[in-house]
Amino acid sequence: LKIHKYKNFTLLVPNEKEPLQHTDHKNESKIKETGEKLIKDLNLQYLIITHGKDGMHIFTKDNYKQIPTFAKKVMDVCGAGDTVTVASTIGLLSGLNIHETAELASRAAAITVSKPGTVAVTKEELQSTDSKIKSIEELVKITEKLKQEGKKIVTTNGTFDIPHVAH
Repeated sequence: LKIHKYKNFTLLVPNEKEPLQHTDHKNESKIKETGEKLIKDLNLQYLIITHGKDGMHIFTKDNYKQIPTFAKKVMDVCGAGDTVTVASTIGLLSGLNIHETAELASRAAAITVSKPGTVAVTKEELQSTDSKIKSIEELVKITEKLKQEGKKIVTTNGTFDIPHVAH
């Protein structure tokens, strides 16, 4: 795992096991200490550590919060992490704060895991969970503005994953 290479990012979204390899902590019960160390060492603006049925841990440089999962039924967890990454990107680009973004991502993941197989969350499903989400047209304008400011939008997919049967 090369999580230590992701420095100076706006947001990093690993699962609960991935950050443990960057720190001396080898116990998931130390997730708060691990996240605080990671956000400092990597100079991240935000860090969301997904924790399956236990929800998510949200970190900023001076704040920590845990939010619960919104999943009511779980049929298949394949793709949930990718869904969180994409929904988090959409949330931040839509102007949501990090806590609203994490909640949106958790709601999107709940939709994903409620269906069998790897599935996409539709715009309608996502918008039904939060009315603050921007349309594609609005996101294009926001993206163009960020590019004019010399900023980049980068998302990665499965970067930290250890290959397993679902891949």
